[in-house]
Amino acid sequence: MFFLKSFKGLLAIVSLLTGASLLIALASVYLDPAKLVIPALFGLAFPVIFLVNLILFGISLMRSRKWGIFHGILLLLGLVQMGNFCNLFPSSSPETEHKLRLMTFNVRNFNRYNWIEDSTIQAKIERLIAYEEADVVCFQEFHLRGRDDLRSIREFARRIGLKYYVYNDQKDIRDISGLVTFSRYPLHTVYRENFRDEIYGGNGLLIADFSAGSRKIRVINMHLESIRFERPDYDYAQDPTNENSQFKTGGIRILQRFVHAYRLRGKQARLVSKYVEESEYPVLVAGDANDTPISYSYHTMSSHLRDSFDKSGVGTGSTYAGSLPSFRIDYVFHSEQFCTVSHKVLKEEKLSDHYPILAEIGW
Repeated sequence: MFFLKSFKGLLAIVSLLTGASLLIALASVYLDPAKLVIPALFGLAFPVIFLVNLILFGISLMRSRKWGIFHGILLLLGLVQMGNFCNLFPSSSPETEHKLRLMTFNVRNFNRYNWIEDSTIQAKIERLIAYEEADVVCFQEFHLRGRDDLRSIREFARRIGLKYYVYNDQKDIRDISGLVTFSRYPLHTVYRENFRDEIYGGNGLLIADFSAGSRKIRVINMHLESIRFERPDYDYAQDPTNENSQFKTGGIRILQRFVHAYRLRGKQARLVSKYVEESEYPVLVAGDANDTPISYSYHTMSSHLRDSFDKSGVGTGSTYAGSLPSFRIDYVFHSEQFCTVSHKVLKEEKLSDHYPILAEIGW
């Protein structure tokens, strides 16, 4: 009898804690991290919190009807966001008159610092793009070996078969900032934005217009604030029990990096949303958001757009290929005037710490 009462008491405490955690995670998509950052961390843990609630739901059905109802209601609420996180039933491809193959890829400087033991990474990326016959490619962290001058970009464009390009430059040193968009169609640069100050942080936006199938289209190449892990942070994440002195403050340092990045990404996401709302043409937004679908930045950017993964993605669609747990942090969004024909993450080979996305957009 005592054991039974103790179990029920423990179940009640755990149920309340996990239930509250799930509600905070669900609320995180509406709460600006610059004002309240803790919910964003719960949003990052959403899959685990949802799974724990699912397990408790099963236990409660056998032990306590009221807690079973409690977790059942929470799970129903969570399913709304779980649809953004995981897609088990992709839709069939619609028939369209026009199609555009759009790729986004954070290439991590083409392995400039040899993170991957392979000296042919750039050549492999070039062959991949040419093979997939993408019409528009949005690159993040685009830095070729040697000088990033116009000649090297022209040669790169020729090799991948995409003649036109625009790029974001760093005005202080006249160098490529990492954002380059290549296209089969002539591009007209609309706006360049480097997030290089205390208000907006790092990375940036590159906005350009082009015409395809008699339609004028605006493409926004984005790279939102990175967490900016350094080697000690990766080492700590992989082995937090290490007794070396450099690990003593590892957890606090990682938490600080997450908090700082969340606050900046919220501002950057609102800026993306502003340019989407102000655009005179239908918009494609592609790039590295450095945030999961259960986040304020994702909710802000997708509020006026559709996520290509929602219709045609499969599973979790994870795009991060680094040493930390994988999440979907790269996206292709489009205006309602378009529809998603297909969406796939190209995982045949690891060429960066991100996997490229190839989406077919129709109209």
